[in-house]
Amino acid sequence: MIIRPNSEKIEKLFENLKRDGKRLAKLCIPYCTIVLALIPFFISAITMLMDGNKWLSMDEALSIVPICAAVGAVIGFVAKTFIYNLILKNNASFIGELKKSGIKVEDGLITGKMLKMEQSAPVNARVEILPRKTFDVAFKVSQVTNIEVIDKTIKSVNYSKFCVITVGAEKYYLMCLNDTDANELRNYTLAYKV
Repeated sequence: MIIRPNSEKIEKLFENLKRDGKRLAKLCIPYCTIVLALIPFFISAITMLMDGNKWLSMDEALSIVPICAAVGAVIGFVAKTFIYNLILKNNASFIGELKKSGIKVEDGLITGKMLKMEQSAPVNARVEILPRKTFDVAFKVSQVTNIEVIDKTIKSVNYSKFCVITVGAEKYYLMCLNDTDANELRNYTLAYKV
C-alpha cells in the first residue's frame, strides 16, 4: 500500500496559507501606525517623570503625532510587503516538503519520507508547532505504539486528514491525506499482528 498526500488538498492548503499570510501582513500598517503615533506620548511621559527634565511637553507631543503616524504608515506598508514575502517563502518550502512526503507499507515495513519535528523546535504547550521538514523513515509496523488520524484545523487553515504515527518516543506526520488512505493505514496498523 502506498500512502501519499492528495495534490488537490495540498493546493487548497497552500491557498489557505497564502490567504492567512495576507491577513497577517495587512495588520502591519495599523500596528506600525499606532506604535509610532504613541512614541511621542511615551517620551513625554518619561520626561515628565524625571525631575526637572522637560525634553518634550504634552503639547509638543500632540503636534508630532500626525508626523509619527504618517511615518508609521509608510514603515507598515514596507513591512507588509516584506512580511508577506517572508511568509509566502516559508509556506512554499513547507508545501515542497509536504509534496515529497509519502510512505510505502509492505511486508510489515513502513518506508518512505514523513514529516518530523526537528530537534531544535521549542516545546510550548500553548502554541502548536507543526513539523516542516521531511525525513527518511524505515521501521516495522510492529514498532508503531500509536497511530492517530484526525481532521486538523489550526486557526482558519484546514490540513485535511492528519496522521500522527508514534514509534517509541518519535512522532512522524502525514498531512493532506484522502479519507480512505488515512483510514486504511490506521486499520492496517491496528490490525497488524507479528
